[in-house]
Amino acid sequence: MDEGGIISKTKRIIGKAVLFILCCMLLQPRIVCVKAAGESGLAASGRKLYYYENGQKVRNCWKKVDGHKYYFGKNGAAYMAPKAPQMSQNVVCKTIGGVKYCFDQKGHLVKKGVYADTAGNAFSVKNGKVDKARTKKIQKASEYLADARKIRGYLGKPKKTSASSSCFRDGGTDLMLTYPHVTLALYRDDSSGEELVLFLDPR
Repeated sequence: MDEGGIISKTKRIIGKAVLFILCCMLLQPRIVCVKAAGESGLAASGRKLYYYENGQKVRNCWKKVDGHKYYFGKNGAAYMAPKAPQMSQNVVCKTIGGVKYCFDQKGHLVKKGVYADTAGNAFSVKNGKVDKARTKKIQKASEYLADARKIRGYLGKPKKTSASSSCFRDGGTDLMLTYPHVTLALYRDDSSGEELVLFLDPR
């Protein structure tokens, strides 16, 4: 190969290297590009997230990155809640070592509060773990047509409440209560003031 060909090839190699570095820089700060042997960190592949140590994908272990805890399963992918239409706070809950934990759409372990999955199952989380006893009570209190007083008591004061005329029953009002991670829909009988649960969903 002549000198011109060598220079041209070198330029192409440098150009590809620069393009790769720019792609890495455009990713979220918490995700690093892991390609070369010996590198460590988070790497995204489509909707999946992996963690590499010295170029090797980790499996069945916890990792903490930028203050967030992740768990990487047997295939190496982090446990992550699915993307869902009009929902950003839904979780997926997994049992690890006999303890149930919930993870959000970014794969972050959720630390505290009441969350729900896309099926409307509620979970009470404390110190990163699902509180079994309280979760059972909240799930029972949020069943369809349950007396709303109990679930209101568990969730506390909502951030926002909206009301509209109900088509569920005559002379009633539909209420939508917004909390940090869930929304609670109620039916209120305007004559008696009785409130019934319609559904509880992730925000």
